[in-house]
Amino acid sequence: MSMPKIDGHFWVERDGEIIDTDFPLYEDCRRFWKCVSSTPHHLEADATTQKLMIEMFKRSLMKSMEVDTWEKCVEEVVLITSMMGITTPQPNQCWMNVIIEVAKNGGKIKFGSLGWETKSGKIHWEYGGETYKNVKQFLV
Repeated sequence: MSMPKIDGHFWVERDGEIIDTDFPLYEDCRRFWKCVSSTPHHLEADATTQKLMIEMFKRSLMKSMEVDTWEKCVEEVVLITSMMGITTPQPNQCWMNVIIEVAKNGGKIKFGSLGWETKSGKIHWEYGGETYKNVKQFLV
């Protein structure tokens, strides 16, 4: 399955709460960049960029799954991951993680940047960044 390559991050927002798994991989990243907290900082891209990125990923996944509707695509993703025994979110799979989370528990898909605070008080943006203002900047 060929999805666009990005320097950005997807997460779910439900009832004002951010749903985003903290993987051991992130701990390695925080240690490397000398981050002082494991509290993530999510920075939403502007509404237009979010909409375009989400639609781009939806279209790519629907094409690769050879389905005509987003609803059918989600059904297939949930079925296939279940058949593969994937029952928990997976690292480096934020797009698939949000699809499954929303399908099972509801919520809204968000897109933007993810990072953690460093000793200097600045945020290390592992995915995206505060200067990313349009789709082109998020594409690799």
